[in-house]
Amino acid sequence: MKTNDAPIASPSPFPLGFWNYCTFDLNGPEAVQEWVDCGMTRPMTQTFRAGRDDPQRLRAVLDALAERGLQAIVCDDRATAWRVPGRAALDAYKRNFEAAVRDFGGHPATFGFYHGDEPEAPHFEALCEAIRFAREAAPHVTPFLNLLPKLPETLPRVGFSRWRDYLDTLCTQARLPLLSFAHYAQMDQYRSEEGIESWFDNLREYREAASRHGIPFWTTVLSAGHYDFRCPTEDDFRWQLHAAVAHGARGILWYFLYMREPHSNYRTPPIDEHGERTETFHWLSRVQRTFLKWQAPFLQRLRLRRVVHVGRAWGGHERFAGTDQVAAVETPIPHILTEWTDEAGCPWVSLVNNTPRDTGRVVLVLRDRGTRIIRAGWMGREIPIPARPVEGGVRFWLHTAPGQMELYRLDRDFGQPPDDKR
Repeated sequence: MKTNDAPIASPSPFPLGFWNYCTFDLNGPEAVQEWVDCGMTRPMTQTFRAGRDDPQRLRAVLDALAERGLQAIVCDDRATAWRVPGRAALDAYKRNFEAAVRDFGGHPATFGFYHGDEPEAPHFEALCEAIRFAREAAPHVTPFLNLLPKLPETLPRVGFSRWRDYLDTLCTQARLPLLSFAHYAQMDQYRSEEGIESWFDNLREYREAASRHGIPFWTTVLSAGHYDFRCPTEDDFRWQLHAAVAHGARGILWYFLYMREPHSNYRTPPIDEHGERTETFHWLSRVQRTFLKWQAPFLQRLRLRRVVHVGRAWGGHERFAGTDQVAAVETPIPHILTEWTDEAGCPWVSLVNNTPRDTGRVVLVLRDRGTRIIRAGWMGREIPIPARPVEGGVRFWLHTAPGQMELYRLDRDFGQPPDDKR
């Protein structure tokens, strides 16, 4: 049973953003062009510190985003709700949140307010009440709360024995319009298999919770090497983005964009400690801008129906053994197969190369011999794909690079050209 209000619709383009730890002492509206150059469409703003920063600085950032048709998660310290202790503090929070909404909530570039990151058990009740209040006080903006990943060590921190119960209770009591979590262990250079298993387990857990409550989910993935996590390459970026999207993620954030100053063993983020763009910036920019011009416009109008893993199945996902649409996938490389449906009820399938290392050939066998296969192409083009009829269906082949996504519409209505069915 769905317990929440209808989710707040996300305007195009597909939400791609980053965790912004900068203050207005470090940069301002001039940074917006840098975000656009990196392919960001739903960034976090710099942190606005009430009583210290000039509100016009944040309004100028929002103006620059609105001019480009983009929105942001507004980071105003008055809206942060994840560590609100006690009744008196909660009452003060409500007054502060209303002030933040008066200042920035009506701006067309305000998608929502940042409410906090990785809340724990002591903050649960007050946090739920704070977000319920935010939804009632400002129903036109989205409260953005990022959650811990499901790990053995995080269960006691959230105060539940099952992650499903935690997410269900939080969604119901807080009336969350959006689920979001961060996970970086897929990039662990020493425990890679353990980290990948955990990542796909979290994608499954959050997708299932989002489906139960009728809301979207987002995820934060890695763009800066640190601790045991390797520095991402272009193939890593492509894999993280497309694998998350193939499991139903409707928004992606990257941790993080700006180094600010050197600390711990953090290294080679997209913008380094000198304020200069690194090779990481150019890799991330190319992956994101390519996605926005290729698969994203198609995916935004599709609904996920089923996701299975071809080859090795990670994180509790079903291993491919045939689906309603696909009879066989012949490849030595692990892939993610997702079945989608568009608004007209037409079936789509996507394949994602589920490795950041390997490339190779894939043969896809579809069950229906009458299927015309339309490939989602560059800049919205729809490209008919020749296929060979075989016993039990039709067969065609393709090649995928590490993390590459391919998306196809399965068109059975030969009476209309493909464009008439978009």
